[in-house]
Amino acid sequence: MAIQIRRTIIYRLTDKDMIQKTTQLKLDISSMDSIEERIEALKDGYKDETAYLVSCGPSLTTHNQQILKDKLKDKLVICAKQSLNYLNDICDFHLLSAYNFQPYSYENKNTIKWWQLTACNMNGELNKIVNEWKHDIDIYIPIVSGPWITLEGSTAYTRNFDNWKKLSSDTQMLWGPGILYESGFPLCYLLGVKNIVTIGWDIGDLQSIMGKYMIIIGLINMLQIYMIFEWKQVLITQN
Repeated sequence: MAIQIRRTIIYRLTDKDMIQKTTQLKLDISSMDSIEERIEALKDGYKDETAYLVSCGPSLTTHNQQILKDKLKDKLVICAKQSLNYLNDICDFHLLSAYNFQPYSYENKNTIKWWQLTACNMNGELNKIVNEWKHDIDIYIPIVSGPWITLEGSTAYTRNFDNWKKLSSDTQMLWGPGILYESGFPLCYLLGVKNIVTIGWDIGDLQSIMGKYMIIIGLINMLQIYMIFEWKQVLITQN
């Protein structure tokens, strides 16, 4: 029997509406039985808005936490892994994986938990999440990596950023590597955002040779990211 997908009503959000939109989305997807339905319900949910994509690099804690919270409290905030601990009460989407997992306590009951799973071990990871860690799952997607794809075939190496558009027609993603490449940017594309501001996405250390190499690769990747979204990384600690 074919699944009937509900149509999501899209409207221009104001800052005041932003957190209400997440609350409604959380309620909507909790009533849906399949991952396909839940992903479909998120499509263009934040059309033309700005997403604040927060990673857990060391630079995150150089931001004044309270100022950061005050500036982002009515925005679309997507936290990767442990960065949740810095912006717990204002996080709309929390990106998780089974790697380097730590228990989380959520201050915002409407935070949407987005899990990425290793495709070749999906059942094992689901068993851990549900039965061992007792953690909620709102949405999960499999990440196709080894043995099917080598590192040289990953998105970062091929720079095929069209991979991020796959969730528009599929429920799985390709190896990034890394949670922002595998879930963060694909989720932003799915939500229909126009702008992305990254916070704490540390790419390399200019003091080392490898750091310089990573910075060069990072800048190339960022330029291509800009072609898909209007991307920027900024310091948000000044009034």
